[in-house]
Amino acid sequence: MWCDGLDLEEWEEIQEKDKINYLHGHCDEWVLENYQNGDTAVIWNEWNEELNKVCLIHCYIIRNGKYLDVRGETENIEDVKEGFDYWNDNATYYCKNIEEYKMMIRKICRYRSKKWK
Repeated sequence: MWCDGLDLEEWEEIQEKDKINYLHGHCDEWVLENYQNGDTAVIWNEWNEELNKVCLIHCYIIRNGKYLDVRGETENIEDVKEGFDYWNDNATYYCKNIEEYKMMIRKICRYRSKKWK
């Protein structure tokens, strides 16, 4: 169920009690921890003019025709976009496997930790 049946603001308020915010700041880790063979890991990123670099917007999974992130699962991509500054010109990567996903995240976020190798 998407957002436990709550609207996004109510859901986020409850989630603030968690130490790790998987929706904003650690979505890439949520995908890494929840990926299953056959899934498509999806990465949204954008060019940030102020920082002069590519920045991550959001990551999620497509599984059996449904979209999954920490909020749950939905059949509507608009649910996934809610809460993010997502524009049609943002780059979207559909990763065929977990290795491709890790490679793209390392490239975008410049991670060097062992879990991303």
